[in-house]
Amino acid sequence: MAGTMRPEDMAMSTTPTLSSTTLPDLSLPKSASKPSTPRAPRIDIEPLYGAVKMAISDADWTLYKTSLSAFLLGNLNQEELSGRLDRIFSRAASSSSEAGGLSRAGLERAHNALVMGVYANVWRDAPEAGIASWVSSSDKLSGSVPKGTGDESEKRLKHEVMHISRRERKRLKTMHQGGGAGGSAFDFAPVDTVGGIMMEYHEARRVKLPDAGPAAQAGGYGKTNWDLEIRKRYTAPLFAETHEFPTPLTISARLLPICYESGLPQGHAPDCADLVNLATETYVKEALTAIFTIVMSNGSGYVRTAEYKKRVAREEEKVAAGEMLRVGGRELPVEAEERRRRPMLCAGFGGGGGERKVS
Repeated sequence: MAGTMRPEDMAMSTTPTLSSTTLPDLSLPKSASKPSTPRAPRIDIEPLYGAVKMAISDADWTLYKTSLSAFLLGNLNQEELSGRLDRIFSRAASSSSEAGGLSRAGLERAHNALVMGVYANVWRDAPEAGIASWVSSSDKLSGSVPKGTGDESEKRLKHEVMHISRRERKRLKTMHQGGGAGGSAFDFAPVDTVGGIMMEYHEARRVKLPDAGPAAQAGGYGKTNWDLEIRKRYTAPLFAETHEFPTPLTISARLLPICYESGLPQGHAPDCADLVNLATETYVKEALTAIFTIVMSNGSGYVRTAEYKKRVAREEEKVAAGEMLRVGGRELPVEAEERRRRPMLCAGFGGGGGERKVS
């Protein structure tokens, strides 16, 4: 029957068939060949460094290092550096001549060789980790000196420190870390009045946005979006557009965003809006009084034109001759006419005699 499976047909060999391929010998690892990089040994500048340092005094050595650093950082030009080095080399040559040391020319050659050696080592192999052992302790950076290196002064200092009692060493470490009230190891604070005043003045002139408050305990965050508060300054209409005199409420609505923008989160004082309103009203009244005093003419106490003065003189002659009477017993007819033509006290200066000829 097709599709019937017999047990004898299912017999199969359980022995795995091995491949005839030879496996490589893994006992001997093959060494990977790496391309050899060319080496450029560094220049030994220790003799040059020692010669220059021995020829220069301690005070001039500090000036020598700071001058070279300032020149490399761009704070000194070549002429300024040459002037400083000339003075240093002159003092060093005068003191060396008495002690039988390097001459001026020898010191300059050692200096040039030292600078060129430092520059040439930049393009050579990297130096060893840490600072060279032949560099004096005064030239090393504090905190970066590796253990076990240093000159004789460091070894002597370490020997003296190890002979101090444990309690005294602990006290000295506490003083070094700043045990005083102001973070200093001394009992008094250094006095720097000029620097403090200048720093306070500088900080006072800086405009800082108010710091956002801490998150609220419940109901979301309590931070204030200062940008939105500052933008409210530009949403309020101008008083020139509304043609209304400002009130304390409208002034306060415009002052608060300005305070926030200037770094005053508490806003302005309660009476500030009233004071600004009173000052604005006083300023407007004084300005209008000054303007109308200058513009008004042909009135009592005002500027009078030549034509107006001639008419007043003729009418006074007629009143004296009995040919004309005063209006209400006080004003001449020409004065009453000018008073009726004069506009009321308002911002519209219409109908005035601004174009009249003033004598």
